[in-house]
Amino acid sequence: MNMKNVPTPCYVIDRDRLVENLKILKYVEEKSGAHVLLAQKAFSAFCMYPLISEYLSGTTASGLFAMRRCRAKRCMSFRLLTPRRRWMSL
Repeated sequence: MNMKNVPTPCYVIDRDRLVENLKILKYVEEKSGAHVLLAQKAFSAFCMYPLISEYLSGTTASGLFAMRRCRAKRCMSFRLLTPRRRWMSL
């Protein structure tokens, strides 16, 4: 790929390198028994979710919108994480 011909702005994802990293994470899951989850805020390229779901246990969602997007794709299980808020009177 000639990077000079890539329209900007855009994100370019090297699929081969992504798969290499996903294989490492899958190995960590298998050897440790832990679940590796995709953080949607860190990597929200939904076009890659079907590929990622082949390797990771699921994804996290920090709000209803992200949860609905993940649910609509039906390719990954998800965990909804919400911060605990403490109300304080000022």
